[in-house]
Amino acid sequence: MEGTTQLIICAAIFIIGMGLLLLDKRLDKLMNGRKETASRKMLYALVPLVLVTGVLFHSSLMSVDSLDRKEDDTQKLVNSQPMERKHDPGIFVKLGDTKDGILVNVGDGRFFKTNIVIELNPRKKEVVVNDKLTEQAEARIFLDVISILKSADLENFNADMQDHIKKEIMNTINQNLGNGTVYDVYITSITQVD
Repeated sequence: MEGTTQLIICAAIFIIGMGLLLLDKRLDKLMNGRKETASRKMLYALVPLVLVTGVLFHSSLMSVDSLDRKEDDTQKLVNSQPMERKHDPGIFVKLGDTKDGILVNVGDGRFFKTNIVIELNPRKKEVVVNDKLTEQAEARIFLDVISILKSADLENFNADMQDHIKKEIMNTINQNLGNGTVYDVYITSITQVD
């Protein structure tokens, strides 16, 4: 319910309760101290009942309104965040040497060292067997990554370029080894070797 409607309903219950109290005062004047009648006893029971009902109704409406607001806030938060893909836990594979990563010759005697981790779909049995890359898949992925890195302008590496390289690696591997092979690519470092 809207806040205004809730307020009107609570006010009406309060007015009814006050009306019953005024009615009680009038009955008292009319009776001039005579013994209480059954209708007066009923009135004494009704006044607190109406007031308690009004208070309970108001508090329940406020808690429902509060829950609605929380749900709206939660929905806004969910809608504002990009949807994540849902998939099985991936297999993480570090490319190149386990310590140094990949050394890329970009020409003119310049080398870059990079550490790249690829999250692979464990259900792609032609790529992953017993949580390890097959030899064919490892060779294909390594060649694709080296080719992409050699064509990139690593000297002017920045966050936008990193996102572009990650997408290019993911798209190329998925194209060569089957759609859905790569879940994600993580570039942990790129440094020029002197």
